[in-house]
Amino acid sequence: MATTENNYTGSTATTYSFTFPYLKSTDVKVSKNGTVLDLGSGATEYTQATTSITLGAAPLATDKIRIYSCLLYTSDAADEE
Repeated sequence: MATTENNYTGSTATTYSFTFPYLKSTDVKVSKNGTVLDLGSGATEYTQATTSITLGAAPLATDKIRIYSCLLYTSDAADEE
């Protein structure tokens, strides 16, 4: 099974890499201590590059950072006929 998430314990770093494929930047989600962060540039948000994210503020050493794939499947009813 393919990797669909990367987990880190906080440090003074703000940039973390991820190793899973995605189709759109909105398919990549980030949480800190179980709280989903928003894509943006504020202190409680993150920005995204091709295979990394940068947190708006450095996490504490005990913070749990999760970067994960969230692909939504939608179907067209016409495809099912």
